Amino acid sequence: MVISVEERTSDKETKCKALNNRFKDARFERIIFTIHPYGLPNEVPGKCSNSNYGLRIASSQMAFALSDMENILVTTCDVDSKFPPNYTAALTLKYQQENKPALSTIYQRLCFTIENWMVYHF
Repeated sequence: MVISVEERTSDKETKCKALNNRFKDARFERIIFTIHPYGLPNEVPGKCSNSNYGLRIASSQMAFALSDMENILVTTCDVDSKFPPNYTAALTLKYQQENKPALSTIYQRLCFTIENWMVYHF
């Protein structure tokens, strides 16, 4: 699991510790935290650049052969996203059933926003 936090995030160290405690027993092979520096040259600040930075740093820290790349799945989300309990297992099973179509398939999680619809926005 890679958790990439923006440098400007308040209490980022506290938040990283809380996330580490929450997922330490989740059976991920590794949890990698990155702090995305603000104001890097040729980069537009935002979610995409933050995710890109985190994945680049994580891939440089992980030692794996090119043949192992077909066994790595990437899912991006916000820190407050809620996944069904068996999301990762279901995603992995579907990926294996489809004969590992890594370069041709995108598995998009369902975005269920009914909680947001119940909030008065005006």
